[in-house]
Parts: sequence; C-alpha cells; structure tokens
Amino acid sequence: MPLKGLLYCGHCGCRMGPTYAKKGGTMYSYYLCTKDSKRAEALCPVSRVSGGEIESAVLLHIKKMLCTPTIVNQLARDLNTPGREVAEVLNKLTPLWDEMFPAAFPAGQSEVPAPLSENCRTPPVLNC
Repeated sequence: MPLKGLLYCGHCGCRMGPTYAKKGGTMYSYYLCTKDSKRAEALCPVSRVSGGEIESAVLLHIKKMLCTPTIVNQLARDLNTPGREVAEVLNKLTPLWDEMFPAAFPAGQSEVPAPLSENCRTPPVLNC
C-alpha cells in the first residue's frame, strides 16, 4: 500500500495502518486508525478509510500542488529554467498522469472529497 506510514488519523493523530479484506474474490484495501484497531470496541469516528479513495485523493492533491505558482517558481529556480518552460512541461504531463492513474481522477473531479480531507492528514513535514 503506497501510503503506508504516511497517513495519520484526523481525529486522534495516530498513524493509520494498511489492511485488506477479501469478499467474494475481490480484495479491498483500507487504512485503519491504529489506536482504534487495538480497542475491543471502535471509538474513533474515523476508524477506517477506503484505500482506493484516499490514494486517489492524495494523487489528486499532488497533481494540483505541482501546478501552483510556488512550485513552478521553485522548480524554475532549482533547474535554472524559465518558469514558463517549467509550466509548459508540467502541462504536458497532465495527459500522461491521467493515463497512468485513470481511476484516481474521475471525470470532473477537481477537489479532494471532504470526508477524506477531514479524516486523514499527512505528517506536518509533508505539508506545503
């Protein structure tokens, strides 16, 4: 699971760990609040989130972050390249990104679903 060790519960702040469930031959992935998973009775309002949904939301967020003026300007400085050229390259990556992760970006989706953005967070070191 690609986000292992990177997600934290938006309610209690502890790590969210990956797990799987199998039903009728289909494998489902989830991230569980590790504090809540150790309790006999679930108390955390977040408890678990769908692996596919949170991974899609993170990819969408990364895709949007890459196109912000701050990132484009920083890349331009680091690469000693005009910002316009960096922006053009990033824009050319959009079809490739969509082809690589088609399920992550349903048609018309441009925002991270509210329940996911409220229930999980990345460690502070990853926030921009």
